[in-house]
Amino acid sequence: MKAIRLQNFKGFRDSGWIELKPITLLFGYNSSGKSSILQALMMKQSLGNPSSKVPFSFSSERGVDLGTYQDVVHNHKIGEEIPVTLSLRLDIHEVLKSGMYFDVPYQGETVKHPETSEIIFSVSVSHNQTRKTDEISRFSLCDANGKNILSMDRRRTNHDIETYFASDYYPNLIDKIKIEYSHFIPLMFIPQHHPIHDILKVLLTTIIETNRHLHNIGPIRSDPKRTQLFSGENPETVGVRGEYAFQLLYLSRYGDNPGYLESRVNDWLSAYHYKFEWKILDSNLGQFILKDTRTGLEVNLKDTGFGLSQILPVVIQIYAASPGSTVLIEQPEIHLHARAQAELGDLFLKALHPEKKLIIETHSENLLLRIRRRIAENYIRKESDPSIIPDNIAIYFIENQEGESVANRIPMNNRGEFENPPEGFKKFFTDDFEEIMKINSALAQISASEELGIRKL
Repeated sequence: MKAIRLQNFKGFRDSGWIELKPITLLFGYNSSGKSSILQALMMKQSLGNPSSKVPFSFSSERGVDLGTYQDVVHNHKIGEEIPVTLSLRLDIHEVLKSGMYFDVPYQGETVKHPETSEIIFSVSVSHNQTRKTDEISRFSLCDANGKNILSMDRRRTNHDIETYFASDYYPNLIDKIKIEYSHFIPLMFIPQHHPIHDILKVLLTTIIETNRHLHNIGPIRSDPKRTQLFSGENPETVGVRGEYAFQLLYLSRYGDNPGYLESRVNDWLSAYHYKFEWKILDSNLGQFILKDTRTGLEVNLKDTGFGLSQILPVVIQIYAASPGSTVLIEQPEIHLHARAQAELGDLFLKALHPEKKLIIETHSENLLLRIRRRIAENYIRKESDPSIIPDNIAIYFIENQEGESVANRIPMNNRGEFENPPEGFKKFFTDDFEEIMKINSALAQISASEELGIRKL
């Protein structure tokens, strides 16, 4: 998944393309719309339901609870003419490289190879007020140049709804299509064994796979338990509240790469002079023990500061995530002091992987400053670490302009400097500075008053 675009979604009339890099930082005031981006990504997890005839659920156990269509649509305006649209830009390089379905002759027509290594998948959902249901109003797959691979439009004519298919790649196939669904995409053809049928299934699989490897960590993580229960479950994620973090960590020693995750966690803990060990009490009970590497003192995680237990699930998840994964992290800096917030920047840079994406909603200037510093230092060292470069990082400032959410990309050069940031972004981080200036002004007035009082005496 390379980028996402939201149209008529909550505060966004049109977000434009939001590029998703190995590290994507989302800044903005409360209620500016930055959480909507994460919510849209979580919402599309419902793509994995094979019986669904809608592309995503606004309220789903597998996704996120956003309420109803009316709660989600921009300005809460219900109507078939105001669809909620989600678009994804996807990399299909591996599909193209295989060459397994393309350039196949069939009944005098060649199944064409897509002209770009990226495709744009877009789906629109409207609310049918007569039936009180949410329905697909438009679906399209096109290449990065906008050339239509396949699209479907449903339009109301008098009292009926007509379905229209179109394709720039396969115009002769349009009259052979009938509407049947695989997940929610109308892709069944007559004849079924036509190669395009398999091509669309492969593209659909690519779309679905982007959601199966999406993990979300909410802003508040669960309190640590003094004793961990290893129930026999094998979680793939730490959970929204980090509730499965330590079970995932423990079971990693029996996985495909034993010792990797534990060593990464201990590497991070070493900055705080800690090393963790498991104290096994029973076959399915254990304690997460932190050992001070300077004194040898051992302490249960439950008895340490709250900040450490809040950030550990984040550390575990970003290293446990496999290549191709997207990890959504909400406010990782909560309960952390300024220095620890800055060190989050180092954590994310160390975990940076070209095939993973970390999308982080944050308010922390300390985190951002550390990333900028590391980019500048890497530039001084002539990019000794080829991953710590601006091309691997996207910074967005989301703000409300005249009642609409706007996503501003903040360009950064290889010296860690911002290039033409919007005025709202500049002010976002100036509050502390202005408070200090006002404190100094007040202190100056106090000093002047005290000095004047002494003179009068």
